[in-house]
Amino acid sequence: MELNISISQFFETLQRIARKRIILKYSLLICAFVGASWILLFASDRLINSPKEARFLLFGVGLFLSLWAIWKLLSFGFHYCTNHSWLAKRVRDQYRGKGERLLGIIEIAGERNSFDHTFSTQIFQAAQQKMAGEIDSIQREKVFPWKVVTIPAVGACSAISIIFFLSIAFPELSSNSFQRWIHPFSNIERMTLTQFLKPDINSFYIIKDESSPIRFSLAHGCKLKPNEARLIHSSDQPFHLISRLNGKIYDFETVSYTHLTLPTTPYV
Repeated sequence: MELNISISQFFETLQRIARKRIILKYSLLICAFVGASWILLFASDRLINSPKEARFLLFGVGLFLSLWAIWKLLSFGFHYCTNHSWLAKRVRDQYRGKGERLLGIIEIAGERNSFDHTFSTQIFQAAQQKMAGEIDSIQREKVFPWKVVTIPAVGACSAISIIFFLSIAFPELSSNSFQRWIHPFSNIERMTLTQFLKPDINSFYIIKDESSPIRFSLAHGCKLKPNEARLIHSSDQPFHLISRLNGKIYDFETVSYTHLTLPTTPYV
């Protein structure tokens, strides 16, 4: 048996509203999750040289949450919102009595369509007529209000705004962090605001037990000039040297090494 025309039109309108709100909500959540994952890596790279495990964790969490949001979008936006019983339960959340009667009509209609029922046609029609007279008092916007997208919208807009700002203010750093984010197990070097001039050689010999300076100069246009830098080597001849900034130069004094292979740049 078909539903009353007023009830059918009510469900059609409610379905359109529900679908729009649900798709928007989870689309915004996807943007927020992906954006937050990249932003956290960008921030981490500014503080430390994020290890591969941490990069994979940030990328994996962002991907997992995004896949969860996609699943919710598809299941609720294209499956549940077409189910009259599910919609009636959402009405019941806001309008207890009317929602219960509406759900009862949907359940009875389902039983009647299965040809296994004990309900009177006259009673069913009377219930529909009564519900049709009350249906206009149910506010569709209250059942699926705009507030369900408020928090996702704030999160997505914040993430997009931060990413846009960082991309404009620090395009090279942003590109570097993006590459390190989508390729967490790659050997892409972390880029920093402190840029050094590349030394002509990184391997040389010195006299044993004598002090020998190793000099690193800041590049022209360097945006950050830390007061202190560290030169760390952890192979067969490990060392950990510290130097303070002198103009645009860091001088490291080495002792007791006959042959040195230096890292490309010191840590700042």
